[in-house]
Amino acid sequence: MANSLQKIIYKVSNLIPSLFIFSIISYIFLHSTLILALSLLLALIFLFCFLGSFLYGNKHLARMKVNTLSLTKIDSNKFHYIMQVITGFIPLLKFFSNDIITDYIPLIYMLLIFLSAIFPSNFSYQNILLSLIGYNFYSCDFSTGVQGNILITRRNIRNSKDVMFVKRLFENMFIEVIE
Repeated sequence: MANSLQKIIYKVSNLIPSLFIFSIISYIFLHSTLILALSLLLALIFLFCFLGSFLYGNKHLARMKVNTLSLTKIDSNKFHYIMQVITGFIPLLKFFSNDIITDYIPLIYMLLIFLSAIFPSNFSYQNILLSLIGYNFYSCDFSTGVQGNILITRRNIRNSKDVMFVKRLFENMFIEVIE
């Protein structure tokens, strides 16, 4: 199972596309190469941390045989799209505010990023990066009696009995092992 740092990396990785958009928009409107460089650097650090953590966990976690009772596909999370829109508009605050607020725009944005990583919520389970590379998310119940598990898989599953082996990423998050 993953530790707290890996959970934070998993949650913060949802905001990597927002960081890329923020860096480009802020460069265009604020003409700040410092914000561009810092945002891109932070996004790349989060990306490499996430990929390293996910690939390590996918390779080294123990495989478990499960009996899946129910399986429901989770629709794409609208939080990601809302964050992309908000991210695009943050640099535009420069045109509607004075210089004092403009100086704090990067700080406000970074605060939003870290607050989203600290507070637990449902959007943090469906990772936008995994969605982009073809992973699907399902809500499932196993025969162990624990409900509300999240299953991550590359396939489109139609029957709950098709899921035979999984690896536990977090307390209630599993990734399917395809043989």
